[in-house]
Order: sequence, then C-alpha cells, then structure tokens
Amino acid sequence: MRNLILMIGVAWGSYHLYAQANKDVTERITDVANNPVPTYEYIELWGERAIEMCKLNARDYNINIKVCPEYISAKFDECRLELPAELPEMISSRKQGRKIISGYFDCISAYPHCNGREVTTLYEARKYCKES
Repeated sequence: MRNLILMIGVAWGSYHLYAQANKDVTERITDVANNPVPTYEYIELWGERAIEMCKLNARDYNINIKVCPEYISAKFDECRLELPAELPEMISSRKQGRKIISGYFDCISAYPHCNGREVTTLYEARKYCKES
C-alpha cells in the first residue's frame, strides 16, 4: 500500500512539473502585454513550444517522439529567414508577437510524415504517402 501511495505521489509530481514547465512557456508567450519579453527570448520560447507540440503530436504525425528536439531544432537557422528583417528589442503585445513569429513558427512546426518524409502539401502527400 505504501508503495502504491509513493507511486501515485511520484506520478502526480512528475505531471505537476511537466504542467508547470509547459505553463511557463505558454504564460510567457501569452502574457507579453503585462510582462514584455526580449525578442530573442520570445523566439526561443516559440521554439520550445514547437518541440512540445511535436512531442504531443508525434504519434499522429508518424514521428519518433525521441527525435522531436533535433527535428525541430534543425529547422531554426533556415526558418529565421521567415522573421522580419528588423526586429524590435522587446515584444510587448500579443498582436506584435503574432506578426513577428507567425511565419517562423509555421516553418519550424512539425508536419506529418509518410515513409520518412515530411509532408507539407497535398502534392507531397500524394507522392510520399502511397502504400508500398
């Protein structure tokens, strides 16, 4: 009985830590109007969010959950081209943040995979998702 209580406590604690870590990223992103965030940090927060979303959707997207951090992080440098040429020092509103991050986040986000290839268009789905 004591072991069961200990296991429940550990499970609850693990979930609580996960929820807090996830909440911190989400809160920092959504609370920029009250607590402005440096732009470089805001971009990093969205990178963390993309990794978490990849992990949550890995099964549906045919991605091994263990590769999510590397898969998303590998997109960061190339996708920076989607950011505006001139960036403000701080992000101080959600509207400003969306305007700056939307193209970048679309670029770094996980997409479904078929036969080991990322599928972002209907053309790619037709090409790569054929049954072998």
